[in-house]
Amino acid sequence: FPSHDTAVEDEAKATIEANNAKAASSQEYYSQFENGISNQLKLLKAADNGNKESADVIIQKERELLFIKRHSAKVQAQLAASTLNALITSGKASKEEIESQRQKVLQLNQAFQNADTDAKAFEIKVKNDAKKQADSEAKTAAENSKKAAEKRKADAAKRTQEEAQFAANRLAAQRLERDLELQLMKEGIDKELALNAERYKRLIEDTITNEKLTKEEKS
Repeated sequence: FPSHDTAVEDEAKATIEANNAKAASSQEYYSQFENGISNQLKLLKAADNGNKESADVIIQKERELLFIKRHSAKVQAQLAASTLNALITSGKASKEEIESQRQKVLQLNQAFQNADTDAKAFEIKVKNDAKKQADSEAKTAAENSKKAAEKRKADAAKRTQEEAQFAANRLAAQRLERDLELQLMKEGIDKELALNAERYKRLIEDTITNEKLTKEEKS
C-alpha cells in the first residue's frame, strides 16, 4: 500500500491537474459566451431607436455581460486558490512554485473584485439614471402643466376682454340709436322726460358695468 505522504501527494497532484483542466475549459467557455453577448450588445446598440423598451433590453444585455465577466473571474480565482492549497498540502512544491501560485491567486482575486465592483457600479448607475429620467419627466410634466394653466388663464382673460368690448360696442350702438331718436323728438315736456329717463338709464348701466369690471379684476 502507498504511504500516507504518497497518497496526499497523489491527491494533490490530481487536484492540480483537474484544476488546470477546469481553468482552461472554463476560460474557453466563458470567453466564447462573453464574445457572443458582446456581439449581441453591439447589434442592439446599432438598432437602438431611443425608446425605453430598447434601452431596457440594452441594459439587461449589459448586465448579463458583467455577470459573465464576474462569474468567470470568480471561477478562475477559486480554482487558483484550490491549486495553491494543493501545492502547499503536497509538501513537494518548491517555495518559488508556491509563491508564484500565491501571486496568481492575488491577481485573480483582484480581477474578481474589479469585475464585482464593475457590476455593482453598473447597477448604481442604472438606478441613478432611472431617477434622473423620472425627475426630468416630472419636471417637464410640471412645466407643461404650468404652461397649460397660464394659457387657459390668458385665453380666459382674452375672452373676458372680448366679451366686455362686445358689450361696450353694443351699448354704444344702442345709445347712439336712442340719441338719434331723441333728436327727432319735438321740443317739449315729452322730450325732457325722455332725456331724463335716458340719463337715469345710462347711469344705472354704467354703475352695473363698473361693478362687473371691479369683480372681474378681483377674481
